[in-house]
Amino acid sequence: EESEESEEETTDSERSERRERVIVKTVVHDNSKRFEEKLQQMRETAEMANQSYKEQLAVKERALIDLRKIIEKKMGEVRIVEKIEVVKEVMRERDESIEKEIEELRREKARLDRLVRDLELSNRRLFEQSSKGSLSEIREITTQTEPVSMIREDTFGDEGDQMSRIRGDLEDHSFAESRPSVTMKGVTDEDEILRERLDKAENDLRRTIARLEFEKNSSKKEIGKLRNANKELLRACEEIKRVAMEEVRERMSGRGGETGRSVDDRLSLAREEADGLRKTIERLKKTIETMKKEYDEKKRQQSGGRVQVEQWHERKRLEETIDKQRKEIKRLVTRDEAAENELEKRNKRIFDLENIEKTRIRSVTQMETQLRTIRREKSAVTIEQVESSELRSKIRLLEEQLMSVRMELNDMRIRNSRLIAERKEEKIEKEKKKVEKEKLESHKLKEKESEKNVKSMEKKEVNELKHKLRETQKSHSETKETLSRIEKAYKELIERHTMIVTRLEKESKPVSGIALLNDKLQAKELEIRHLKSRISELEKGKERTL
Repeated sequence: EESEESEEETTDSERSERRERVIVKTVVHDNSKRFEEKLQQMRETAEMANQSYKEQLAVKERALIDLRKIIEKKMGEVRIVEKIEVVKEVMRERDESIEKEIEELRREKARLDRLVRDLELSNRRLFEQSSKGSLSEIREITTQTEPVSMIREDTFGDEGDQMSRIRGDLEDHSFAESRPSVTMKGVTDEDEILRERLDKAENDLRRTIARLEFEKNSSKKEIGKLRNANKELLRACEEIKRVAMEEVRERMSGRGGETGRSVDDRLSLAREEADGLRKTIERLKKTIETMKKEYDEKKRQQSGGRVQVEQWHERKRLEETIDKQRKEIKRLVTRDEAAENELEKRNKRIFDLENIEKTRIRSVTQMETQLRTIRREKSAVTIEQVESSELRSKIRLLEEQLMSVRMELNDMRIRNSRLIAERKEEKIEKEKKKVEKEKLESHKLKEKESEKNVKSMEKKEVNELKHKLRETQKSHSETKETLSRIEKAYKELIERHTMIVTRLEKESKPVSGIALLNDKLQAKELEIRHLKSRISELEKGKERTL
Protein backbone atom coordinates (compact mmCIF):
# COMPACT_ATOMS: atom_id res chain seq x y z
CA GLU A 1 0.00 0.00 0.00
CA GLU A 2 2.85 2.40 0.81
CA SER A 3 4.43 1.66 -2.58
CA GLU A 4 1.11 2.33 -4.31
CA GLU A 5 0.72 5.61 -2.42
CA SER A 6 4.25 6.60 -3.36
CA GLU A 7 3.58 5.76 -7.01
CA GLU A 8 0.37 7.79 -6.94
CA GLU A 9 2.25 10.73 -5.41
CA THR A 10 4.94 10.51 -8.08
CA THR A 11 2.34 10.30 -10.87
CA ASP A 12 0.44 13.26 -9.41
CA SER A 13 3.65 15.27 -9.17
CA GLU A 14 4.58 14.33 -12.72
CA ARG A 15 1.14 15.30 -13.96
CA SER A 16 1.26 18.63 -12.16
CA GLU A 17 4.71 19.38 -13.56
CA ARG A 18 3.60 18.34 -17.05
CA ARG A 19 0.48 20.46 -16.87
CA GLU A 20 2.55 23.45 -15.78
CA ARG A 21 4.94 22.90 -18.69
CA VAL A 22 2.52 21.89 -21.42
CA ILE A 23 0.81 24.36 -23.68
CA VAL A 24 -2.51 22.72 -24.54
CA LYS A 25 -3.75 22.72 -28.08
CA THR A 26 -7.10 21.60 -29.39
CA VAL A 27 -6.99 18.42 -31.47
CA VAL A 28 -9.98 17.55 -33.57
CA HIS A 29 -10.28 13.89 -34.53
CA ASP A 30 -12.07 13.58 -37.82
CA ASN A 31 -13.76 10.16 -37.73
CA SER A 32 -15.87 10.82 -40.77
CA LYS A 33 -13.74 8.62 -43.03
CA ARG A 34 -13.93 5.70 -40.67
CA PHE A 35 -17.64 6.28 -40.30
CA GLU A 36 -18.00 6.38 -44.08
CA GLU A 37 -16.01 3.17 -44.36
CA LYS A 38 -18.31 1.52 -41.83
CA LEU A 39 -21.34 2.77 -43.70
CA GLN A 40 -19.87 1.51 -46.95
CA GLN A 41 -19.21 -1.89 -45.40
CA MET A 42 -22.73 -2.05 -43.98
CA ARG A 43 -24.12 -0.98 -47.34
CA GLU A 44 -22.11 -3.67 -49.10
CA THR A 45 -23.20 -6.33 -46.62
CA ALA A 46 -26.82 -5.24 -46.99
CA GLU A 47 -26.52 -5.34 -50.78
CA MET A 48 -24.85 -8.75 -50.62
CA ALA A 49 -27.58 -10.02 -48.32
CA ASN A 50 -30.27 -8.62 -50.61
CA GLN A 51 -28.57 -10.14 -53.64
CA SER A 52 -28.25 -13.51 -51.93
CA TYR A 53 -31.90 -13.35 -50.89
CA LYS A 54 -32.90 -12.49 -54.46
CA GLU A 55 -30.83 -15.36 -55.83
CA GLN A 56 -32.26 -17.76 -53.26
CA LEU A 57 -35.78 -16.63 -54.07
CA ALA A 58 -35.12 -17.04 -57.79
CA VAL A 59 -33.70 -20.52 -57.20
CA LYS A 60 -36.70 -21.39 -55.05
CA GLU A 61 -39.12 -20.12 -57.64
CA ARG A 62 -37.37 -22.08 -60.40
CA ALA A 63 -37.32 -25.19 -58.22
CA LEU A 64 -41.00 -24.76 -57.40
CA ILE A 65 -41.87 -24.26 -61.07
CA ASP A 66 -39.88 -27.38 -62.05
CA LEU A 67 -41.41 -29.31 -59.18
CA ARG A 68 -44.90 -28.25 -60.18
CA LYS A 69 -44.24 -29.27 -63.79
CA ILE A 70 -42.90 -32.66 -62.72
CA ILE A 71 -45.80 -33.26 -60.34
CA GLU A 72 -48.39 -32.14 -62.91
CA LYS A 73 -46.75 -34.40 -65.51
CA LYS A 74 -46.71 -37.42 -63.25
CA MET A 75 -50.03 -36.82 -61.53
CA GLY A 76 -51.81 -38.05 -64.65
CA GLU A 77 -50.10 -41.42 -64.33
CA VAL A 78 -50.87 -41.92 -60.65
CA ARG A 79 -54.09 -43.88 -60.15
CA ILE A 80 -54.67 -43.21 -56.45
CA VAL A 81 -56.72 -40.00 -56.32
CA GLU A 82 -56.51 -39.54 -52.57
CA LYS A 83 -52.71 -39.36 -52.60
CA ILE A 84 -52.83 -36.84 -55.44
CA GLU A 85 -55.21 -34.65 -53.45
CA VAL A 86 -52.97 -34.90 -50.39
CA VAL A 87 -49.89 -33.88 -52.41
CA LYS A 88 -51.77 -30.96 -53.97
CA GLU A 89 -52.93 -29.80 -50.53
CA VAL A 90 -49.38 -29.98 -49.19
CA MET A 91 -48.09 -28.09 -52.21
CA ARG A 92 -50.72 -25.42 -51.77
CA GLU A 93 -49.86 -24.98 -48.10
CA ARG A 94 -46.15 -24.90 -48.91
CA ASP A 95 -46.74 -22.35 -51.66
CA GLU A 96 -48.68 -20.14 -49.27
CA SER A 97 -45.94 -20.37 -46.65
CA ILE A 98 -43.27 -19.66 -49.29
CA GLU A 99 -45.21 -16.63 -50.53
CA LYS A 100 -45.46 -15.38 -46.96
CA GLU A 101 -41.73 -15.84 -46.47
CA ILE A 102 -41.05 -14.00 -49.74
CA GLU A 103 -43.25 -11.13 -48.60
CA GLU A 104 -41.40 -11.00 -45.28
CA LEU A 105 -38.06 -10.98 -47.12
CA ARG A 106 -39.25 -8.13 -49.29
CA ARG A 107 -40.32 -6.17 -46.24
CA GLU A 108 -36.94 -6.88 -44.65
CA LYS A 109 -35.17 -5.65 -47.79
CA ALA A 110 -37.18 -2.43 -47.73
CA ARG A 111 -36.36 -1.96 -44.05
CA LEU A 112 -32.64 -2.48 -44.72
CA ASP A 113 -32.79 0.01 -47.59
CA ARG A 114 -34.41 2.56 -45.29
CA LEU A 115 -31.74 1.87 -42.68
CA VAL A 116 -28.96 2.44 -45.24
CA ARG A 117 -30.56 5.71 -46.32
CA ASP A 118 -30.86 6.85 -42.71
CA LEU A 119 -27.21 6.00 -42.10
CA GLU A 120 -26.16 7.93 -45.19
CA LEU A 121 -28.15 10.96 -44.05
CA SER A 122 -26.67 10.79 -40.56
CA ASN A 123 -23.19 10.43 -42.03
CA ARG A 124 -23.77 13.45 -44.24
CA ARG A 125 -25.03 15.52 -41.31
CA LEU A 126 -22.06 14.53 -39.15
CA PHE A 127 -19.65 15.32 -41.96
CA GLU A 128 -21.26 18.74 -42.48
CA GLN A 129 -21.17 19.47 -38.76
CA SER A 130 -17.53 18.43 -38.46
CA SER A 131 -16.53 20.42 -41.55
CA LYS A 132 -18.38 23.54 -40.36
CA GLY A 133 -16.91 23.25 -36.87
CA SER A 134 -13.38 22.70 -38.17
CA LEU A 135 -13.57 25.60 -40.64
CA SER A 136 -15.39 28.26 -38.63
CA GLU A 137 -14.63 27.64 -35.01
CA ILE A 138 -11.08 26.26 -34.71
CA ARG A 139 -8.49 28.93 -34.27
CA GLU A 140 -4.78 28.57 -34.80
CA ILE A 141 -3.02 27.84 -31.54
CA THR A 142 0.67 27.56 -30.92
CA THR A 143 2.04 24.08 -31.20
CA GLN A 144 4.46 22.36 -28.97
CA THR A 145 6.69 19.32 -29.08
CA GLU A 146 5.01 17.39 -26.30
CA PRO A 147 1.96 15.24 -27.25
CA VAL A 148 -1.47 15.87 -25.80
CA SER A 149 -1.43 12.77 -23.69
CA MET A 150 0.23 9.43 -23.76
CA ILE A 151 -1.84 6.98 -25.68
CA ARG A 152 -1.85 3.66 -24.01
CA GLU A 153 -0.62 0.67 -25.97
CA ASP A 154 -2.82 -2.34 -25.56
CA THR A 155 -3.49 -5.56 -27.27
CA PHE A 156 -6.49 -6.48 -29.30
CA GLY A 157 -9.66 -5.52 -27.47
CA ASP A 158 -13.27 -4.97 -28.13
CA GLU A 159 -14.92 -1.68 -29.07
CA GLY A 160 -16.06 -0.96 -25.49
CA ASP A 161 -12.43 -0.81 -24.31
CA GLN A 162 -11.59 1.45 -27.24
CA MET A 163 -14.42 3.84 -26.34
CA SER A 164 -13.29 3.87 -22.70
CA ARG A 165 -9.75 4.72 -23.81
CA ILE A 166 -11.05 7.53 -26.04
CA ARG A 167 -13.17 8.78 -23.15
CA GLY A 168 -10.13 8.76 -20.82
CA ASP A 169 -8.04 10.70 -23.34
CA LEU A 170 -10.79 13.26 -23.79
CA GLU A 171 -11.16 13.63 -20.02
CA ASP A 172 -7.40 14.15 -19.68
CA HIS A 173 -7.58 16.61 -22.52
CA SER A 174 -10.50 18.52 -21.00
CA PHE A 175 -8.84 18.42 -17.58
CA ALA A 176 -5.66 19.83 -19.09
CA GLU A 177 -7.64 22.56 -20.80
CA SER A 178 -9.58 23.45 -17.66
CA ARG A 179 -6.56 24.73 -15.75
CA PRO A 180 -6.51 28.54 -15.87
CA SER A 181 -2.90 28.83 -14.73
CA VAL A 182 -1.25 27.45 -17.88
CA THR A 183 0.46 29.68 -20.37
CA MET A 184 -2.23 29.44 -23.04
CA LYS A 185 -2.57 32.42 -25.36
CA GLY A 186 -5.76 33.80 -26.74
CA VAL A 187 -8.24 31.57 -24.86
CA THR A 188 -11.62 33.17 -25.29
CA ASP A 189 -15.25 32.28 -25.00
CA GLU A 190 -15.15 30.89 -28.51
CA ASP A 191 -12.77 28.20 -27.27
CA GLU A 192 -15.29 27.23 -24.63
CA ILE A 193 -18.01 27.05 -27.27
CA LEU A 194 -15.70 25.00 -29.47
CA ARG A 195 -14.97 22.54 -26.67
CA GLU A 196 -18.66 22.20 -25.91
CA ARG A 197 -19.39 21.56 -29.56
CA LEU A 198 -16.59 19.04 -29.76
CA ASP A 199 -17.88 17.24 -26.66
CA LYS A 200 -21.36 17.29 -28.10
CA ALA A 201 -20.12 15.95 -31.43
CA GLU A 202 -18.14 13.27 -29.62
CA ASN A 203 -21.20 12.26 -27.62
CA ASP A 204 -23.30 12.22 -30.78
CA LEU A 205 -20.67 10.10 -32.45
CA ARG A 206 -20.65 7.66 -29.52
CA ARG A 207 -24.42 7.41 -29.55
CA THR A 208 -24.45 6.95 -33.31
CA ILE A 209 -21.79 4.24 -33.11
CA ALA A 210 -23.70 2.48 -30.33
CA ARG A 211 -26.94 2.74 -32.30
CA LEU A 212 -25.23 1.44 -35.40
CA GLU A 213 -23.74 -1.46 -33.47
CA PHE A 214 -27.14 -2.26 -32.00
CA GLU A 215 -28.76 -2.09 -35.43
CA LYS A 216 -25.94 -4.17 -36.85
CA ASN A 217 -26.47 -6.89 -34.22
CA SER A 218 -30.23 -6.77 -34.70
CA SER A 219 -29.79 -7.00 -38.48
CA LYS A 220 -27.44 -9.96 -37.99
CA LYS A 221 -30.03 -11.67 -35.81
CA GLU A 222 -32.74 -11.01 -38.37
CA ILE A 223 -30.47 -12.24 -41.15
CA GLY A 224 -29.85 -15.41 -39.12
CA LYS A 225 -33.60 -15.85 -38.68
CA LEU A 226 -34.12 -15.34 -42.40
CA ARG A 227 -31.41 -17.84 -43.20
CA ASN A 228 -33.01 -20.38 -40.88
CA ALA A 229 -36.36 -19.71 -42.54
CA ASN A 230 -34.68 -20.09 -45.90
CA LYS A 231 -33.22 -23.43 -44.84
CA GLU A 232 -36.63 -24.55 -43.60
CA LEU A 233 -38.15 -23.57 -46.94
CA LEU A 234 -35.47 -25.47 -48.81
CA ARG A 235 -36.03 -28.53 -46.63
CA ALA A 236 -39.79 -28.25 -47.16
CA CYS A 237 -39.35 -28.01 -50.93
CA GLU A 238 -37.00 -30.98 -50.93
CA GLU A 239 -39.41 -32.95 -48.73
CA ILE A 240 -42.35 -32.21 -51.06
CA LYS A 241 -40.29 -33.18 -54.08
CA ARG A 242 -39.08 -36.36 -52.40
CA VAL A 243 -42.61 -37.40 -51.36
CA ALA A 244 -44.00 -36.76 -54.84
CA MET A 245 -41.17 -38.64 -56.52
CA GLU A 246 -41.50 -41.60 -54.14
CA GLU A 247 -45.23 -41.78 -54.81
CA VAL A 248 -44.75 -42.12 -58.56
CA ARG A 249 -41.44 -43.97 -58.60
CA GLU A 250 -42.95 -47.48 -58.42
CA ARG A 251 -45.45 -46.82 -61.22
CA MET A 252 -43.04 -45.13 -63.61
CA SER A 253 -40.79 -47.35 -65.71
CA GLY A 254 -37.25 -46.16 -66.25
CA ARG A 255 -37.62 -43.09 -64.03
CA GLY A 256 -36.90 -44.47 -60.60
CA GLY A 257 -33.38 -43.07 -60.25
CA GLU A 258 -34.18 -39.38 -60.71
CA THR A 259 -34.89 -38.64 -57.04
CA GLY A 260 -31.81 -40.54 -55.90
CA ARG A 261 -29.69 -38.62 -58.41
CA SER A 262 -31.21 -35.29 -57.34
CA VAL A 263 -30.59 -36.07 -53.67
CA ASP A 264 -27.02 -37.14 -54.47
CA ASP A 265 -26.50 -33.94 -56.46
CA ARG A 266 -27.75 -31.87 -53.55
CA LEU A 267 -25.52 -33.72 -51.13
CA SER A 268 -22.51 -33.28 -53.40
CA LEU A 269 -23.27 -29.57 -53.73
CA ALA A 270 -23.60 -29.25 -49.97
CA ARG A 271 -20.30 -31.07 -49.49
CA GLU A 272 -18.62 -28.82 -52.05
CA GLU A 273 -20.02 -25.78 -50.27
CA ALA A 274 -18.71 -27.10 -46.94
CA ASP A 275 -15.27 -27.67 -48.51
CA GLY A 276 -15.34 -24.13 -49.88
CA LEU A 277 -16.23 -22.78 -46.45
CA ARG A 278 -13.35 -24.72 -44.91
CA LYS A 279 -10.99 -23.30 -47.52
CA THR A 280 -12.20 -19.75 -46.84
CA ILE A 281 -11.74 -20.31 -43.10
CA GLU A 282 -8.19 -21.47 -43.68
CA ARG A 283 -7.54 -18.47 -45.91
CA LEU A 284 -8.97 -16.08 -43.31
CA LYS A 285 -6.86 -17.70 -40.61
CA LYS A 286 -3.77 -17.20 -42.74
CA THR A 287 -4.65 -13.55 -43.36
CA ILE A 288 -5.17 -13.04 -39.61
CA GLU A 289 -1.79 -14.58 -38.91
CA THR A 290 -0.13 -12.31 -41.47
CA MET A 291 -1.93 -9.28 -40.03
CA LYS A 292 -0.84 -10.25 -36.53
CA LYS A 293 2.73 -10.56 -37.74
CA GLU A 294 2.53 -7.16 -39.42
CA TYR A 295 1.04 -5.66 -36.29
CA ASP A 296 3.75 -7.17 -34.09
CA GLU A 297 6.41 -5.93 -36.52
CA LYS A 298 4.97 -2.42 -36.47
CA LYS A 299 4.66 -2.58 -32.71
CA ARG A 300 8.33 -3.56 -32.41
CA GLN A 301 9.33 -0.81 -34.82
CA GLN A 302 7.29 1.81 -32.95
CA SER A 303 8.17 0.68 -29.41
CA GLY A 304 11.17 3.05 -29.25
CA GLY A 305 9.30 6.19 -30.34
CA ARG A 306 6.11 7.89 -29.37
CA VAL A 307 2.80 6.86 -30.85
CA GLN A 308 1.24 9.46 -33.12
CA VAL A 309 -2.44 9.94 -33.84
CA GLU A 310 -2.19 8.51 -37.34
CA GLN A 311 -0.52 5.37 -35.99
CA TRP A 312 -3.25 5.10 -33.42
CA HIS A 313 -5.83 5.26 -36.22
CA GLU A 314 -3.89 2.61 -38.12
CA ARG A 315 -3.84 0.36 -35.09
CA LYS A 316 -7.57 0.85 -34.57
CA ARG A 317 -8.19 0.04 -38.18
CA LEU A 318 -6.13 -3.13 -37.89
CA GLU A 319 -7.97 -4.12 -34.72
CA GLU A 320 -11.30 -3.54 -36.39
CA THR A 321 -10.29 -5.59 -39.42
CA ILE A 322 -8.99 -8.36 -37.15
CA ASP A 323 -12.26 -8.30 -35.17
CA LYS A 324 -14.18 -8.48 -38.41
CA GLN A 325 -12.04 -11.36 -39.60
CA ARG A 326 -12.59 -13.17 -36.29
CA LYS A 327 -16.31 -12.66 -36.51
CA GLU A 328 -16.25 -13.82 -40.11
CA ILE A 329 -14.31 -16.92 -39.07
CA LYS A 330 -16.80 -17.64 -36.28
CA ARG A 331 -19.67 -17.16 -38.68
CA LEU A 332 -18.09 -19.44 -41.25
CA VAL A 333 -17.30 -22.06 -38.60
CA THR A 334 -20.88 -22.00 -37.35
CA ARG A 335 -22.11 -22.12 -40.92
CA ASP A 336 -19.82 -25.07 -41.65
CA GLU A 337 -21.02 -26.90 -38.54
CA ALA A 338 -24.63 -26.17 -39.43
CA ALA A 339 -24.03 -27.47 -42.96
CA GLU A 340 -22.41 -30.65 -41.61
CA ASN A 341 -25.27 -31.16 -39.16
CA GLU A 342 -27.72 -30.59 -41.97
CA LEU A 343 -25.91 -33.15 -44.11
CA GLU A 344 -25.96 -35.69 -41.29
CA LYS A 345 -29.65 -35.10 -40.67
CA ARG A 346 -30.37 -35.36 -44.39
CA ASN A 347 -28.41 -38.61 -44.71
CA LYS A 348 -30.21 -40.02 -41.69
CA ARG A 349 -33.55 -38.95 -43.11
CA ILE A 350 -32.73 -40.53 -46.47
CA PHE A 351 -31.71 -43.78 -44.73
CA ASP A 352 -34.95 -43.82 -42.71
CA LEU A 353 -37.00 -43.15 -45.82
CA GLU A 354 -35.24 -45.94 -47.70
CA ASN A 355 -36.03 -48.35 -44.84
CA ILE A 356 -39.67 -47.22 -44.84
CA GLU A 357 -39.82 -47.69 -48.61
CA LYS A 358 -38.35 -51.20 -48.33
CA THR A 359 -40.87 -52.20 -45.65
CA ARG A 360 -43.70 -50.78 -47.75
CA ILE A 361 -42.51 -52.69 -50.83
CA ARG A 362 -42.31 -55.91 -48.78
CA SER A 363 -45.84 -55.38 -47.46
CA VAL A 364 -47.10 -54.70 -51.00
CA THR A 365 -45.46 -57.88 -52.34
CA GLN A 366 -46.96 -59.90 -49.47
CA MET A 367 -50.40 -58.49 -50.24
CA GLU A 368 -49.97 -59.26 -53.93
CA THR A 369 -48.97 -62.87 -53.19
CA GLN A 370 -51.98 -63.23 -50.89
CA LEU A 371 -54.24 -61.84 -53.61
CA ARG A 372 -52.78 -64.26 -56.15
CA THR A 373 -53.33 -67.22 -53.80
CA ILE A 374 -56.90 -66.10 -53.11
CA ARG A 375 -57.54 -65.76 -56.84
CA ARG A 376 -56.10 -69.22 -57.49
CA GLU A 377 -58.27 -70.67 -54.74
CA LYS A 378 -61.28 -68.89 -56.17
CA SER A 379 -60.54 -70.29 -59.63
CA ALA A 380 -60.10 -73.76 -58.10
CA VAL A 381 -63.46 -73.42 -56.35
CA THR A 382 -65.10 -72.37 -59.60
CA ILE A 383 -63.50 -75.34 -61.39
CA GLU A 384 -64.79 -77.65 -58.67
CA GLN A 385 -68.24 -76.12 -59.01
CA VAL A 386 -68.13 -76.77 -62.77
CA GLU A 387 -66.98 -80.33 -62.18
CA SER A 388 -69.71 -80.87 -59.60
CA SER A 389 -72.31 -79.56 -62.07
CA GLU A 390 -70.93 -81.95 -64.72
CA LEU A 391 -71.10 -84.82 -62.24
CA ARG A 392 -74.69 -83.90 -61.43
CA SER A 393 -75.58 -83.96 -65.10
CA LYS A 394 -73.88 -87.37 -65.42
CA ILE A 395 -75.77 -88.64 -62.38
CA ARG A 396 -79.03 -87.44 -63.94
CA LEU A 397 -78.18 -89.31 -67.13
CA LEU A 398 -77.39 -92.44 -65.11
CA GLU A 399 -80.69 -92.08 -63.27
CA GLU A 400 -82.52 -91.83 -66.58
CA GLN A 401 -80.66 -94.91 -67.84
CA LEU A 402 -81.55 -96.76 -64.64
CA MET A 403 -85.19 -95.78 -65.06
CA SER A 404 -85.17 -97.07 -68.62
CA VAL A 405 -83.49 -100.32 -67.46
CA ARG A 406 -86.08 -100.66 -64.71
CA MET A 407 -88.91 -100.20 -67.17
CA GLU A 408 -87.38 -102.81 -69.47
CA LEU A 409 -87.06 -105.19 -66.53
CA ASN A 410 -90.72 -104.66 -65.71
CA ASP A 411 -91.63 -105.42 -69.31
CA MET A 412 -89.50 -108.56 -69.18
CA ARG A 413 -91.23 -109.63 -65.96
CA ILE A 414 -94.62 -109.19 -67.61
CA ARG A 415 -93.50 -111.23 -70.60
CA ASN A 416 -92.08 -113.92 -68.35
CA SER A 417 -95.35 -114.14 -66.46
CA ARG A 418 -97.22 -114.44 -69.75
CA LEU A 419 -94.88 -117.17 -70.94
CA ILE A 420 -95.30 -119.05 -67.65
CA ALA A 421 -99.08 -118.84 -68.01
CA GLU A 422 -98.86 -120.02 -71.58
CA ARG A 423 -96.68 -122.99 -70.52
CA LYS A 424 -99.19 -123.95 -67.88
CA GLU A 425 -101.94 -123.80 -70.42
CA GLU A 426 -99.86 -125.90 -72.79
CA LYS A 427 -99.34 -128.51 -70.07
CA ILE A 428 -103.05 -128.60 -69.45
CA GLU A 429 -103.66 -128.96 -73.12
CA LYS A 430 -101.08 -131.76 -73.32
CA GLU A 431 -102.86 -133.57 -70.53
CA LYS A 432 -106.13 -133.11 -72.35
CA LYS A 433 -104.51 -134.30 -75.52
CA LYS A 434 -103.14 -137.34 -73.76
CA VAL A 435 -106.63 -138.05 -72.44
CA GLU A 436 -108.09 -137.50 -75.83
CA LYS A 437 -105.21 -139.13 -77.64
CA GLU A 438 -107.20 -141.94 -78.72
CA LYS A 439 -109.86 -139.64 -79.93
CA LEU A 440 -107.48 -137.43 -81.79
CA GLU A 441 -105.20 -139.92 -83.46
CA SER A 442 -106.16 -138.52 -86.74
CA HIS A 443 -104.86 -135.19 -85.69
CA LYS A 444 -101.41 -136.31 -84.41
CA LEU A 445 -99.48 -134.99 -87.26
CA LYS A 446 -101.14 -131.65 -86.96
CA GLU A 447 -100.55 -131.58 -83.21
CA LYS A 448 -96.90 -132.51 -83.66
CA GLU A 449 -96.45 -129.70 -86.11
CA SER A 450 -98.22 -127.32 -83.76
CA GLU A 451 -95.97 -128.48 -80.91
CA LYS A 452 -92.91 -127.95 -83.03
CA ASN A 453 -94.10 -124.48 -83.89
CA VAL A 454 -94.79 -123.74 -80.22
CA LYS A 455 -91.35 -124.96 -79.22
CA SER A 456 -89.69 -122.91 -81.88
CA MET A 457 -91.66 -119.89 -80.70
CA GLU A 458 -90.66 -120.57 -77.11
CA LYS A 459 -87.03 -120.91 -78.12
CA LYS A 460 -87.19 -117.62 -79.97
CA GLU A 461 -88.74 -115.85 -77.00
CA VAL A 462 -86.14 -117.34 -74.63
CA ASN A 463 -83.33 -116.23 -76.92
CA GLU A 464 -84.83 -112.76 -77.07
CA LEU A 465 -85.06 -112.68 -73.28
CA LYS A 466 -81.44 -113.83 -72.97
CA HIS A 467 -80.33 -111.12 -75.39
CA LYS A 468 -82.21 -108.49 -73.41
CA LEU A 469 -80.69 -109.85 -70.22
CA ARG A 470 -77.19 -109.53 -71.70
CA GLU A 471 -77.99 -105.94 -72.68
CA THR A 472 -79.17 -105.21 -69.16
CA GLN A 473 -75.97 -106.77 -67.78
CA LYS A 474 -73.93 -104.64 -70.16
CA SER A 475 -75.77 -101.47 -69.10
CA HIS A 476 -75.32 -102.57 -65.49
CA SER A 477 -71.55 -102.91 -66.00
CA GLU A 478 -71.50 -99.52 -67.71
CA THR A 479 -73.33 -97.99 -64.77
CA LYS A 480 -70.81 -99.64 -62.44
CA GLU A 481 -67.95 -98.13 -64.45
CA THR A 482 -69.56 -94.69 -64.36
CA LEU A 483 -70.10 -95.14 -60.64
CA SER A 484 -66.43 -96.04 -60.17
CA ARG A 485 -65.44 -92.97 -62.19
CA ILE A 486 -67.75 -90.82 -60.08
CA GLU A 487 -66.28 -92.31 -56.91
CA LYS A 488 -62.76 -91.62 -58.22
CA ALA A 489 -63.69 -88.00 -59.04
CA TYR A 490 -65.32 -87.75 -55.63
CA LYS A 491 -62.12 -88.97 -53.97
CA GLU A 492 -60.09 -86.46 -55.96
CA LEU A 493 -62.48 -83.71 -54.91
CA ILE A 494 -62.17 -84.77 -51.29
CA GLU A 495 -58.37 -84.77 -51.53
CA ARG A 496 -58.37 -81.34 -53.16
CA HIS A 497 -60.80 -80.09 -50.54
CA THR A 498 -58.58 -81.37 -47.71
CA MET A 499 -55.52 -79.78 -49.34
CA ILE A 500 -57.29 -76.42 -49.65
CA VAL A 501 -58.54 -76.63 -46.07
CA THR A 502 -55.08 -77.47 -44.70
CA ARG A 503 -53.46 -74.70 -46.73
CA LEU A 504 -56.03 -72.19 -45.55
CA GLU A 505 -55.59 -73.34 -41.97
CA LYS A 506 -51.84 -72.84 -42.32
CA GLU A 507 -52.31 -69.39 -43.73
CA SER A 508 -54.95 -68.70 -41.05
CA LYS A 509 -57.10 -66.90 -43.60
CA PRO A 510 -60.49 -68.65 -44.12
CA VAL A 511 -62.31 -68.23 -47.40
CA SER A 512 -66.07 -67.83 -47.50
CA GLY A 513 -66.41 -70.41 -50.31
CA ILE A 514 -65.02 -73.30 -48.24
CA ALA A 515 -68.25 -73.81 -46.31
CA LEU A 516 -70.19 -73.84 -49.56
CA LEU A 517 -67.78 -76.37 -51.03
CA ASN A 518 -68.22 -78.62 -47.97
CA ASP A 519 -71.99 -78.50 -48.37
CA LYS A 520 -71.70 -79.35 -52.05
CA LEU A 521 -69.41 -82.29 -51.35
CA GLN A 522 -71.78 -83.64 -48.70
CA ALA A 523 -74.70 -83.33 -51.11
CA LYS A 524 -72.69 -85.12 -53.78
CA GLU A 525 -71.84 -87.89 -51.31
CA LEU A 526 -75.53 -88.34 -50.54
CA GLU A 527 -76.32 -88.55 -54.25
CA ILE A 528 -73.63 -91.20 -54.72
CA ARG A 529 -75.06 -93.23 -51.84
CA HIS A 530 -78.50 -92.95 -53.33
CA LEU A 531 -77.10 -94.10 -56.68
CA LYS A 532 -75.40 -97.08 -55.00
CA SER A 533 -78.65 -98.04 -53.34
CA ARG A 534 -80.43 -97.92 -56.69
CA ILE A 535 -77.75 -100.06 -58.31
CA SER A 536 -78.08 -102.60 -55.50
CA GLU A 537 -81.85 -102.65 -56.04
CA LEU A 538 -81.30 -103.26 -59.75
CA GLU A 539 -78.96 -106.14 -58.98
CA LYS A 540 -81.54 -107.68 -56.65
CA GLY A 541 -84.21 -107.30 -59.33
CA LYS A 542 -81.95 -109.01 -61.85
CA GLU A 543 -81.33 -111.89 -59.48
CA ARG A 544 -85.06 -112.28 -58.97
CA THR A 545 -85.64 -112.36 -62.72
CA LEU A 546 -82.98 -115.06 -63.13
